[in-house]
Amino acid sequence: MTLIYHRHNITEELLARIFSVSQPRVCRTITTIEKALTKVLEPLNKPLSESLKAPGSLAVDGTLIPPWNWRSLGATNFSKKHKRAGVNHHVICTLDGKLLAITDPVPGVRDDAYRLQPSWRGRDIVRRALWLIKAISGWGW
Repeated sequence: MTLIYHRHNITEELLARIFSVSQPRVCRTITTIEKALTKVLEPLNKPLSESLKAPGSLAVDGTLIPPWNWRSLGATNFSKKHKRAGVNHHVICTLDGKLLAITDPVPGVRDDAYRLQPSWRGRDIVRRALWLIKAISGWGW
């Protein structure tokens, strides 16, 4: 229920109808699972600079996370590429799939390449994974 709530950005009222429970029960369930996930994932929360010291090549990919109330943000978070509102995160992992870092959000109106400008704190990782980024995204630098 919690994953559906966050992935598809649907209301608690709709989830209550889908699962045949009350809206307050949906709210309590989501809150409980979020707290458990926070507790389990806390040890993985390391500074970005520490995470980027992993040996070998890394995969860097951007993803758009939909906000709860996209209408209130207007064009600020609207991504023309995805044709929807959201905030943009970059996920950095090793080639075998070990998650190293998820960057802080930037407005969805920003292209993935915005995070890869020289001012980005992780620019050294981009140099190490440049061939992989070009292959995955087709940016063709």
